[in-house]
Order: sequence, then structure tokens, then C-alpha cells
Amino acid sequence: FHIQACTSLDVELHFIGEGHLRDPLKEKARELHVQLTLHGSLPHHQLPSIIRQSALFALVSPHEGHPKSLLEAMSCGAAVLGADSPGIREQIVHGETGWLCGTDAQSIRAGIQHLLANPPLREKLGRNARRFIEDNYSLDKIVEMEYSLLQNIVGAQHESKD
Repeated sequence: FHIQACTSLDVELHFIGEGHLRDPLKEKARELHVQLTLHGSLPHHQLPSIIRQSALFALVSPHEGHPKSLLEAMSCGAAVLGADSPGIREQIVHGETGWLCGTDAQSIRAGIQHLLANPPLREKLGRNARRFIEDNYSLDKIVEMEYSLLQNIVGAQHESKD
């Protein structure tokens, strides 16, 4: 995350998790006078309340395999800002289920400013994001996809034995 994107914005960043970037992030935020709260690792059941209290959720990595934290934020009905990068862009329909931006500080800053200035847009994005998760990642949907996959595997094995 580019802390520079938040310089002189009236925002408070909340980072959840541990990692080798913790101390450099803390130092950079102090240097740039950006409000930063580092929560560290938290029990999973605490995450939804933190996400719901936030004006928006941002995941602006240059690449993600399967962005679980983004999907979790979307399931909470959060307005999400995501990088237009592999793994993230496949989960967000720009302007419908989230907002896409570049991975550079200026683009991230513009995305944050746009979303913060548009509460009705944030509400729409959050509502649509929740619906997207229900339609594509509900437990019933996942079980259906896994069952279908298992049927295809079993079918392929039977065909190869014939």
C-alpha cells in the first residue's frame, strides 16, 4: 500500500495482519503524518465489525492469487477500492461492485477521494458487492461447484478406463 496516497487526506488507515513491512509502514506513516493503526493479527470473528465501521476497504496490490480479504470485505457490504491488477480485477466490476484504480499512489489517492466524496456510490457498491458474493461465493454455490468438479473427475476416470 502506498502510504503516500493518504498524505494530507483526513483519513485513518487500519492495517490488519503481521509481516515484515509492519515497522517500515509505521515509520513511513509517522514521516508523512498519516494516521495509521496497526492491529496485528486478529481473530477472524473480529474482522467484520472493523470492516463495517470503515468508509471503504482497499486492496491495491499489484497482483493477488485469490484475494480472500477482498471477498471478505465485499461479503460485509463494504465499498471496495481495488487495484486493476490480476486477481483483483476479476472480482470487481468497476462502478458496480467496487472501484478499480492503478497501483501508483496518485491513482490510489484519486480512488480514495472519489469514494469518500460519494456516499451514495459507496452505498451502492457495498450493496452490489454483497449481492455478488451471495451469488458467486455462498456456501450453496461453492458446494454446487465442488460437486460438479467431482462429477467431472469421476466421469473422466470412467471414460479413461473404457
